[in-house]
Parts: sequence; C-alpha cells; structure tokens
Amino acid sequence: MRLGPALAAALLAVATGARAQQGLGGPSMTSTGTPTVTMGVDILDGSGNYITVNNPQVTTLFGLAECQCNVQNYFVRAQVTNPLPVGSLPAYAVWAGSSCDVQGNQVANQTSCEQLTGGDVTTQPTDFQSTSNVFPRQKIPVQALASPFNGTPKPTDRCTGKNISSSLYFLFGTVPNFTGNSSITLPVNAVPPSAPTIDSAASGDGAVTINWTVAIANQPAWYQILCADMNGNPVPGLFSDKLGSPLIGYSACVNGTYQQRTNLQTGGGTGTGTDDAGVISDGYDLSFGFSSAPLNEATLSTDSDPLDAGVAADGGVADGGASGTDGGVPEAYTVFGGLDQKFVCSALLNPNTNSNRIEGLTNNTTYQFTVVGIDLFGNPAPSAVLTAKPQPVEDVYRRFRDEGGAKQGFCFIATAAYGSYESPYVQVLRDFRDRELLPTGAGRAFVEWYYRHSPPAAAFIARHETARFATQEALRPVILFALLWMALAAWQKALLFTLAVGVASRRRLLAALRGRA
Repeated sequence: MRLGPALAAALLAVATGARAQQGLGGPSMTSTGTPTVTMGVDILDGSGNYITVNNPQVTTLFGLAECQCNVQNYFVRAQVTNPLPVGSLPAYAVWAGSSCDVQGNQVANQTSCEQLTGGDVTTQPTDFQSTSNVFPRQKIPVQALASPFNGTPKPTDRCTGKNISSSLYFLFGTVPNFTGNSSITLPVNAVPPSAPTIDSAASGDGAVTINWTVAIANQPAWYQILCADMNGNPVPGLFSDKLGSPLIGYSACVNGTYQQRTNLQTGGGTGTGTDDAGVISDGYDLSFGFSSAPLNEATLSTDSDPLDAGVAADGGVADGGASGTDGGVPEAYTVFGGLDQKFVCSALLNPNTNSNRIEGLTNNTTYQFTVVGIDLFGNPAPSAVLTAKPQPVEDVYRRFRDEGGAKQGFCFIATAAYGSYESPYVQVLRDFRDRELLPTGAGRAFVEWYYRHSPPAAAFIARHETARFATQEALRPVILFALLWMALAAWQKALLFTLAVGVASRRRLLAALRGRA
C-alpha cells in the first residue's frame, strides 16, 4: 500500500474533557486538563538539525532496527497552545507502553507501562509554561514502547517479534483546578514481511537480471537488491556510475550502529530561527509515494536502460539460504554484513516489480545477490543468497546481420506495421522478447527462427498500406497479451498456464466424445 502526500504535521489535543482524536492516518493523541499541545515527531540529524516527520508516517517509524539499536535521535515535539499556569509547578512524569489505563495523572496498569527516569526524561514541566517557539522535545524510548518493563535488569531482548500499538504519556500532577495528561500513539512493529524467493537469474553483457516472487500474505511494500563479490565486499562503482545515492527503504542495526532508511517523508523544520536551520524541505515523488528529499539529501534517479538483445540464462542458482551456526539467521545477514546498506545496488523498487537488472558488473565474475522485501516500518526480509555471473552474450539478431540479413530492426513485422522501430508498440514486443523469450532455450529458438523467416513478410507489409493496417489489427491482442504477461508474478503465470491447458484439454476431450457419438 502506498502512502499519500504529506498532510497535517500534528493533531490538536483538547484542553477540557478526555477525548481521543484519530487524524488523517496520523498518530492518535489525547489531552485532558492543561496544557493544550500539538504533537508531532522530529528526527535529530547528524548536523544537529531537527527534521519533522510528515504526519501519516508517524505511525510507521519504529521497526526492528530502531528497537534493536534503541535509537536516540527520535523525539516527540510538543507545541504548546495553552500553557501551564506560571507559579506552582505540578508533579510531572513520562510513561511509555500500551493499555496503561491512564486516569487523570495516574497510571492504573503499570505492568504494561514503563516510567521513564534519569536521562530518558528530556522535558520538564517548565517547558510547558510558554507558547513561544521553544518546542519541548521528549526523546522517544523505543524499547520501552516495544516491551514496557518497570524494574531492573531489563529483558535482554525487548524487540524480536514485537508488534504493539503503544503510547507516550505526559502526566501532570494536581494544582488548584488542574489534573491533566497528554499522549501520542507510537506503534512498534518488529515483524518483517514475507521474504522474496529468487526464481532465476539471466546473464547479460556486464549485467545480471534477477527475477523473484513473494508469498501473497504479508507482502512487502518495496524491494531492494544487495550485491557483493565472492569475498563479501560491496561492488564498487554501481551507484557512483549509475544511480548516485539511492533512496534506501530499510533500516539496519549493524553491530550496534543504526543505519536509518532514507525514504522517510519529511516536512521541514519547526519554528523559526536556528531551530529549523538547514532542514530538508518536503517533496513528493509519485513513483514511490514518498518524499524525494531523504534525510541525507540524496536524490532519486532510476536506471531506465532497457534490457539488451540476446540475454541468455547462465543458470544462476540460489543456495537455499542455509542458516549459519547461529541457528536461524538467514545467510544473507552473514554475506551482507547484517544487511549493511553499503551493499545496496538497486533503486527502491515498487511492490509490483518482480524483476530487476543490475548493470555495471564485470563479465565472467561471480557475484552474490539477495532481494530484500521491505515493509512500511522499514523492516527487511532477505531472500536466499543467489550467485550469478554476467557473460558476453551472442546477439541472435547481430548474427543474423553478420550472415547477410537485411537491416530492418529487431522486431521485423511489428516495425514494418507501425513504421518505426521506436514505436511504443514495438517497444512492448522488444521488452517481451528480452524478458520472457530470450532467457529460455525454447524462447531463443523461436526468436532465431523468427529472425530467419520473417524479413520477406515484413518487406511485403512495409510496401502495402492495407497489409500494414491488417497487421496492426492482428498485433493488438498480441501486444495486449505481452503487456499483461509481463505484469504477472511467476505464480500467476503458472496458474494461467494451467487453466489454459485445462481448457484446451477439455475441448479436445469434448471433441473426441462428439466424434465417437
């Protein structure tokens, strides 16, 4: 599911009477008593600037990596619109958890709610006495949200398998005519999506095309491919030459170091003056439904180079994703350094994609690949590791030309019918040839036969307008089929093929029965 463009940066909490407000896909916030605040979430970047997360994504910020690394750079931002009275300050506490059963300024259910103490409390009641552009910011305790626990020692693993809708509560004690609290809902989901299964790898000249499928349940929101050489090193030059700095859709906690995904929606800074100096302005990229201004100020570019003619399958084999000695960690975590982002070698791919071509590789050199499924929380789910090598390919069209064939383009009949090799209809058939036919032996045999026998028919079509029109009409269902077939996942193609065989067999059976009758 794709997220819509940025909406409101926060929701208004109401000063009198306890009530909850769910706002346009954003976080749920409540407030009773005083003060009245508008809440949002800021991220502190490496330059000391606070970047505001756009409201719809606040409920999908915290996944497994944020919990494992217990990130320290996410803050709830409170903008005070009705301040605390100056004078006697109330008692103040911050709690995190789910089902806390907050009543006024008391937490009735402390078994599922954890009180923050010491340096984890980064706000004070004095912060809520002013409506100026000084924004109280409370550090978000991700592990406390994922697994609330009062007491010591804390559990060793507070993250694995957690999927919980928790809240952060700001509790204010009693002064004359005052008892109040404010809260913001901040879910934590550390459960990854379904991992893709790599079906095949097709070798090209300095490139490898990877094809994959994924289970219907818990499907990823995006895909990204990681590459390494056989020594476990990143492949140099892929992005510096092709994509620059790509959007990265997943977060990783690599040996305790947090690597933040860069496709978060951001909406600029908060307030005026130095508070929002140098922050990233918001943007919107329709191709992925996310901001085109990631936190590291990288820009998105895509590799639109078409597949070359003559792609031949090299028999790339997945190794089955054997677990290591740790008893259950997918091999991709070992090969790619805990899914270190330095191994990323593709753009962020949309959920309808089931094939991607990695270029800039060295022919006859074996590489390792994994396709990572990514959910809305940035949780990665890697496929088994596949090894494949790019190889120089024999272009059957080039060989046809070298043996004396006329220069009429790759798709002879379609080119003759539509009058141009660059026609979008011809491009569909070229893509179908490259993606569906050339990677298989039977497909290559058909293409070679077509190259040898179709030029005379193409020459006739090119000379006669009536023939061109008739051929265009005949090609319409072929082009439509090619478009639909390339959009299908592998399991959908298998199902359609099975149904087609069943229908054909039934017709033959009925015909045979009628013949006997």
